[in-house]
Amino acid sequence: MCTHRRFWQPGRDCFRRGNPRQYHVHLTQCGSQFWDDHITFRNFLRTHADPAQQYALLKFALAAEFPNDRTQYIEGKTEFVTATLAKSRSEAQLSSSGMTKREKNRASRQKYAPCPILIH
Repeated sequence: MCTHRRFWQPGRDCFRRGNPRQYHVHLTQCGSQFWDDHITFRNFLRTHADPAQQYALLKFALAAEFPNDRTQYIEGKTEFVTATLAKSRSEAQLSSSGMTKREKNRASRQKYAPCPILIH
């Protein structure tokens, strides 16, 4: 179980093993804030090539700079992830404003079902 406060958040469990690390697994309930943030971020990158490329380059650079410091690696991504989530939510609000109630209900159901496994 992950005990570092950076990894512990309500609604999320984290498991890691080994030194060097053999695996690092996060579990969360579908529909939780943690889940929603990850799905929102993933979906935004799937539909926006430039930010997806920027994120990939950022991750490679951080992995090279902090090969043995996961905390610094994660902190290096935080600003990008936070800004991307804000941009994604802003776009979603704008695009949903013209939807009918039925379209909004359908979009909401599709957002949470089914709950696939996310690996990143």
